[in-house]
Amino acid sequence: MCTCSERAHQPLPAIGSFVVDKRDGSVGQVMRNDGAQFLLLRAPSGGGDWEADADMVRPATEAELLSAKVQAANAASRWGR
Repeated sequence: MCTCSERAHQPLPAIGSFVVDKRDGSVGQVMRNDGAQFLLLRAPSGGGDWEADADMVRPATEAELLSAKVQAANAASRWGR
């Protein structure tokens, strides 16, 4: 019988993949995954990075990713970027 935590059997999200931070529903791209429990995430619109515990993220759905990218594009067009 395995006595290790379930987390040990779950691979961390790959760098470049998009996940949802379950704490607030934010979509972020994995910028760093060095095998530690914390991931470094960045919103599709850019801006500041944030850390999230690997247990507190899940893969983003296509709909969530599309919505986040549309929001980023809309924000950029309003500011002429």
